[in-house]
Amino acid sequence: MEKAALAGGADNRRVSAAEVRAVVGETRARHVFDLTRALVERDRAAALMLLSTLLGAGEDPFALLGMLAREARAAWRAADGLSAGRPEDEIARELGRPPGAAAAMIERARALRPDLAARQLRRCWEVERRLKLGGAPAPSCRC
Repeated sequence: MEKAALAGGADNRRVSAAEVRAVVGETRARHVFDLTRALVERDRAAALMLLSTLLGAGEDPFALLGMLAREARAAWRAADGLSAGRPEDEIARELGRPPGAAAAMIERARALRPDLAARQLRRCWEVERRLKLGGAPAPSCRC
C-alpha cells in the first residue's frame, strides 16, 4: 500500500484502485522477467517459487506460458540464425526487440544449440496441451 500511496504523489492521502493496479502490474512484470531469467539460468528453486507466486496471485497460466513460449521461440530463432552463419544485426532485426534485449538474446543463443532451443519450445507446447486437456498441473520445472 505504501508504494501505491507514493505513486499517487507526495500529498496523496487516499489510495485509488488505479495506483494499486499500477504497482501490482509493475510487480507482476518484474516477477515474469525474473521467472524467465531463472529458467535461463536453470535455477529450478527460484523458477518454481516465482511460478508459484505468480499463479497464487491469480496470474493466468496461459498468459505466463505465452510469455515463456515467446522467449523460447526467440531463443530458437536466434540460435538457428547463428548456426546458419547469419549476421547478428540481421538476427536482431528479426527478433524485433530493443537493441539491448536483442543482444542479450543473441548472447544467450550462443550457448544454446538450435535443437535444444526447439526442445524448449516443444515443452511449452506440451504444457499448453496438458493445461487445455486436464486443467492446471502443479508447478513443476524440467529445466
